[in-house]
Amino acid sequence: MVKGRKETAVIYSRVSTKANQHGASVTRQQQACKEVCSRNRWDIVHNVAEVVSGSLPKDQRHVFCNLLRTCKEKGIKNVVVEGSRTVSRTAKTAEEFYDLCKEAGIKITAADIPMLFDDSTGNPAQRFMRHVLFGYVQLERDMLVHRLQDGLARKKRKAEEARKKGHQLPRSQQGTVKVNGRRSILETKQLSKRQIEQKLGGLFHQYDNGRLSVRDLAKKISDRLGCKKTISHETARRMFHAHAE
Repeated sequence: MVKGRKETAVIYSRVSTKANQHGASVTRQQQACKEVCSRNRWDIVHNVAEVVSGSLPKDQRHVFCNLLRTCKEKGIKNVVVEGSRTVSRTAKTAEEFYDLCKEAGIKITAADIPMLFDDSTGNPAQRFMRHVLFGYVQLERDMLVHRLQDGLARKKRKAEEARKKGHQLPRSQQGTVKVNGRRSILETKQLSKRQIEQKLGGLFHQYDNGRLSVRDLAKKISDRLGCKKTISHETARRMFHAHAE
């Protein structure tokens, strides 16, 4: 009797910043995925890790979309991830990837909740649970962003109040009051508000209207300011919010 061939699988890991690319996060994700493959006796044929924001829409997640396309072409039925956060940080995009995989005959298996991406056709309870968990992941991200922005805004207000009262606050080596632990790139470039508006106002407007992704914004800001290296997308996002205040 000829034994059937083992099912094949690909492992997908994602981190949001280059600082985490070679850190413990990717290793942890891959180890969790390998354990899933081992339990299911799946042969791992690809292991893909990328640096990309989980908040980006589906049409800007090129690596993951190409991976799914490759799986469809080669008949690979399983994509293993650590959790739904790996797939996307927004409920809408996570659901779009679920639908895309369902149409292609591909199953995403999350190490933390293996049944999360199962076909929910005819099972409203399964579909409801998936929507709730996708929504929770998005809420978790939104609350984190809100806390960071709120904390930064409080520090700015306290620094301004202290300056008006003549109090001394911790300062950087360049003499600038520390807000988030380092001088902003706009302070380093010593640009006036008018210069910032002239150089970056159009880019911020495009980003605000959804015509630029945060990564494109970071690249264009770096080019406009003549930076030697491209700033991180988190820095670009903070610059946008600071400009909008």
